[in-house]
Amino acid sequence: MRQIAKQLGVSIATVSRALNHDPRVKPETRERIERLAEELGYEPDPALSALNAYRHESQRHAFRGTLAWLTNYPEPEGWRSVPTSVRLHDHLKDLAPKRGYNLDEFWLNADEMPARRLDQVLRSRGVRGIFLSSLPVGVNEIMFPWEGYSVVSLSETVQRPQTHSIQKSTYFDVRRCVRRLVEAGYRRPILAVHDRFHRGMQGVHQGAFYAATQEYLGYDCPCHVAPIAEFHQRVEGWARDFQADCLLSSLAPPVDYESHRIPWIGFTGDLHPSHQAAIVHDFRNLAKAALDIMVVKIQHSEFGLPEAPLILRIAGKWTENGLQRRS
Repeated sequence: MRQIAKQLGVSIATVSRALNHDPRVKPETRERIERLAEELGYEPDPALSALNAYRHESQRHAFRGTLAWLTNYPEPEGWRSVPTSVRLHDHLKDLAPKRGYNLDEFWLNADEMPARRLDQVLRSRGVRGIFLSSLPVGVNEIMFPWEGYSVVSLSETVQRPQTHSIQKSTYFDVRRCVRRLVEAGYRRPILAVHDRFHRGMQGVHQGAFYAATQEYLGYDCPCHVAPIAEFHQRVEGWARDFQADCLLSSLAPPVDYESHRIPWIGFTGDLHPSHQAAIVHDFRNLAKAALDIMVVKIQHSEFGLPEAPLILRIAGKWTENGLQRRS
């Protein structure tokens, strides 16, 4: 950490806070620190990290209130079809009591629970903070009277309301994947994503992939999009047409993918087999960062939609997991 602090002209405390996703560190400063840490091969001391986490999480605070996990799928449990949302919810459910809060689920539905009625329910329960989960396919906005609530989004699919948001750093993660693959000798990567991911990310993944292939290879490599139901069927054809030597994907490979000839690299931090190279995210850290922001906003009585939302993008960790290096 001392070397990172010296090279970037910041304090060691700032480096420590940035690597622990402290919301007090400006996003641009955090990204500079994370980028240099990656280049220097920095890895935190696992024993020290575990001790610090234990000390923080073992402390319980007096009850302060209830936080809402707000969803608007056609069915109350529809959000559970998104594994990332389930993981974040479960970690928040575990972490919130350590900060003095409970986390309860609330369903927003035009027929069963319209916005005005749900607002009355939340106010009667004393809810002051709302976490927004992932949204259904084709939906990118939640209409609700946000006045009186601190709001934190946990998904890139939530485009409106524009509020404080904790997200995986997809742009940084895709660029990191390309750089690591080029360093390992791969020269013809392709990017393949499913249509829902493509719409929700608004082209961030494509921009990162094109920028990275131009920077590290000097030429563009193709990006492909397909419906989830057809995705695995199309991948082999895309790879064959480009004579690809590796594949970056938003979905996990089929169970029989070991028989295929090119590495399948996951960059979304979820659902990828432990024996394959991928970007891996610590969803507990994501949840903790979201909770930290929520608690600070409530304590400072910062309610309603912010004029300048805080968007915290947390990079995942590259794991090589048996990736074969090419000469």
